[in-house]
Amino acid sequence: SEIAGFELSAPEIIPEYDRTSILVVDGEMIEVLYQRGDATISIRKAAGTSNISGDYNHYAESAVSVVGGMEIMMKGDHNKAQLATWTKDGYTYAISASAGLGYAEMSDLIREVA
Repeated sequence: SEIAGFELSAPEIIPEYDRTSILVVDGEMIEVLYQRGDATISIRKAAGTSNISGDYNHYAESAVSVVGGMEIMMKGDHNKAQLATWTKDGYTYAISASAGLGYAEMSDLIREVA
């Protein structure tokens, strides 16, 4: 948080994901990356409202959901969310799940991020 200039609250662990790393871009962004083999979950936070996901894929499913009173754009395929983006209090957030998460699982994860 000292390097980025803001804090990110994220789960300490995600079940079944055995490695966690943190990337900070000085004064710009914090990313927490969870890994299990080739599968990853990335949680990012940055100041502003730009898309910081780094995921520009086209997904078959796209919908705005309300989670914790916030409007969340979720995208994915085969009833699994692979990307969630939103803004709150001057910050932009993104969660990417390479293997996809059920929409309820993604919503639970969003509630843990601040």
